Amino acid sequence: RDIDVNIKEMPVIKEKVENEIFVKCFKSLVYCMNLARVEEKLIGESPEDRYTFFCENEDAIIGGMEKIFPEMKNQISEEIRGKICYLIKVVDDFVNNYKEISKKFLLENEQIKNINVGGDWHNDKSVIIFEFTKGSKIVFKPTHGRNIEFLKGLSSIFFGREYSSLYDSLTTPEGTW
Repeated sequence: RDIDVNIKEMPVIKEKVENEIFVKCFKSLVYCMNLARVEEKLIGESPEDRYTFFCENEDAIIGGMEKIFPEMKNQISEEIRGKICYLIKVVDDFVNNYKEISKKFLLENEQIKNINVGGDWHNDKSVIIFEFTKGSKIVFKPTHGRNIEFLKGLSSIFFGREYSSLYDSLTTPEGTW
């Protein structure tokens, strides 16, 4: 699906996307910069000047990446697109179910302060942790409520109902809060 959102208006997601791109590309960028250095394509009197030239020369960066790693741009674009769409779905799910979520987790007029990925990505999905202005945190898991209910039932058998209440949750079509 096309991303129909101005990501600059969502600074928390924008920051996550920029970081993800950096992590994915860092080693390849270092390789491209070293190759440009060996081929004497960097301009500057000192290593710092040449580094600055490389970083400020978008054509060198993008062109070098496309020349050396022709499929990388498309692969990263598709991967990032999937992650952004997922994050937007989760944020939409939060907004659409805010009344129930805030009641269930005692969020009183709190604003989202940060959104973090709570583990590895699997097929464009991951655990998402919402942090709020008053210090509260809630976790979104891309799983069906059946899994949580099974865990609650099993834990209540072995550890009692008090322990199983730790797994109290709210299930929506997108996942479990």
